[in-house]
Amino acid sequence: AVAARVVRHWPEPRIASVARTNPGAGNNLFSKPLDAVLAALPQEASKPSFGTQSILFPAYGLASLQSGSQENRTASLLFFGSYGPHSHADQLNLLLFSQGNALLTDIGYPMQTDAFNHQRFAWYSNTVSHNTVTVDAAMQSRGRGRLHAYQPAGPVQLVDASCEGTYPGKLTLYRRVNMLVELSPTQSYLFDVFHVRGGRQHDYVALGAPAETTCEPALGPAQEKGTLAGLDVGYEQFYDDPVLAAKPLGTISYGSYCGSGFQYLFNVRRAALRTRAVFQWRLKKPDAGTTQYPWEGIGLRAHLLGDGDEIIAAEGKPQRYAYLPQTVQFLLRRRTGDNLASAFVTVYEPYRQTPLIRRIVPVSLEPNDGETVAARIELADGAAHYVCHSLKPDRPCTLDGRLRFSGQAACLVLDAQDKPQRAMLFNGRELALGPFVLSGAGLRRTRVKSIDYSTGVIETKEPVLTGPELAGQTVLVEPEGLAEATTLSRVLDATHFSIGDADLRVAAGPVSRIDSADNRLVTPVATPHVRTGMTVLNSRLQPQGRVLQLANGLVLDRAGRAPVTSQDFPAGPDDSGPRFSVVVIGPGDEVCIPSLATFDREAK
Repeated sequence: AVAARVVRHWPEPRIASVARTNPGAGNNLFSKPLDAVLAALPQEASKPSFGTQSILFPAYGLASLQSGSQENRTASLLFFGSYGPHSHADQLNLLLFSQGNALLTDIGYPMQTDAFNHQRFAWYSNTVSHNTVTVDAAMQSRGRGRLHAYQPAGPVQLVDASCEGTYPGKLTLYRRVNMLVELSPTQSYLFDVFHVRGGRQHDYVALGAPAETTCEPALGPAQEKGTLAGLDVGYEQFYDDPVLAAKPLGTISYGSYCGSGFQYLFNVRRAALRTRAVFQWRLKKPDAGTTQYPWEGIGLRAHLLGDGDEIIAAEGKPQRYAYLPQTVQFLLRRRTGDNLASAFVTVYEPYRQTPLIRRIVPVSLEPNDGETVAARIELADGAAHYVCHSLKPDRPCTLDGRLRFSGQAACLVLDAQDKPQRAMLFNGRELALGPFVLSGAGLRRTRVKSIDYSTGVIETKEPVLTGPELAGQTVLVEPEGLAEATTLSRVLDATHFSIGDADLRVAAGPVSRIDSADNRLVTPVATPHVRTGMTVLNSRLQPQGRVLQLANGLVLDRAGRAPVTSQDFPAGPDDSGPRFSVVVIGPGDEVCIPSLATFDREAK
């Protein structure tokens, strides 16, 4: 039914394929029959592939990385959006799927959604029940997310996003980087880096599938009483909100709660992280009457790098449905200190029967100031991978005294004889080891000169559209105060590229009236995805200014032009009345053109 609704607005082949399985779904008296909608779409030459094609939803703030084959598909999801309705405190939440399972998941939807449900706010929708970082034992608020990179092509894929507004006034950096690296057509690993700067306590959370868990080094004995919140804090006790704690559970609205939710984690065990550790979820046979899933020989290993962290294993309770397990297993990494700066480095390795990674080794860095993070991943067959990411792509860095790196992200694959086999350099100038050198153009910035919204062709001010492998890459758009993205479909020449039939709108609707005195456009439609700085078009696709303020409609910044009048928003070509739309790219916006350089010895 969902696909039947979506395909009317977005005729993507995979969605159309799902909708065709039930052409009677989603029909109503006021819309065109679904079978007629599907009949008008191109017929599929072959069945679309599911689970191996990465996709980005920039307006919503959701990025997927997908790899593998129909035999086994691996996918990650990173949420960086700020959409408010029906939301959880889950920004920069990570999900991971492989071997037919959700291997990193979250607690999900509450059993009851009324305000008197204490578990809804303190547990189900709280930050601690999601795969992200809790700061200073408090729930996230809602901040604007920003995409820094998205690279969905080839055996090494990348997403890089931040959201400092999750803890306003407290953090200078809250940024997560995921690199999905394919080891074989059936096996991949995820290199995960989470930077947090500010506050006094950082708790990195990972929630796995129902499993038996182990850790190297060994964890200490289970805490005999209390919860993660403390030895004297019982299960569900609102220790960090005295007003709520003073009332019996379920007798007061809990919408004001913004505490940790640590009182919902029990059977707490601890160990110290010294250089590296391996935490493992090994799936167990599902109980009779619960959801059945493949489990034999399937597991997820989390390879941890760091010093001074406290490794914490704990259990939590999911919803009380018959088909769910009684408890689920959590991994936490805790760091404490004044004005804390953390870079949590984790390599997630899904596997069936036999893992391919032998060990993860920390890398020496020069300079070593926290701006670059790297790891050496040694495989069982003797090969090794260097994976690295930098917050300062223009600054050169040396890894292990021999590997030179200048860029945003890179991966170098060495065979058992220490010879380069494959390499990827993203938004970089150089990746070099001895005589091997992979060069790139680096990140290129320019401004939009013009846009033909009817054809999807964008003209840049400078000739920056040069170099290989641009088609399919994500172009970042940076008007003042926000960051958006679109996909580069095709390069036309050095100053023109096409975005195909991509829809740049984040809002559209009728114009009720124009108030020229304050350049205000009044409309009856909601505009939850509109941000200041975005470009406003009339029904003839002509830019009329930027959004200056969201208040009783849209207040426009006319950039020196005369005040807006009703004549600036004429009736459309079909005489349907004056309409407007808000788009994520407009003339004058800064755009970032990525560069991707790759090497494959077998392809030479």
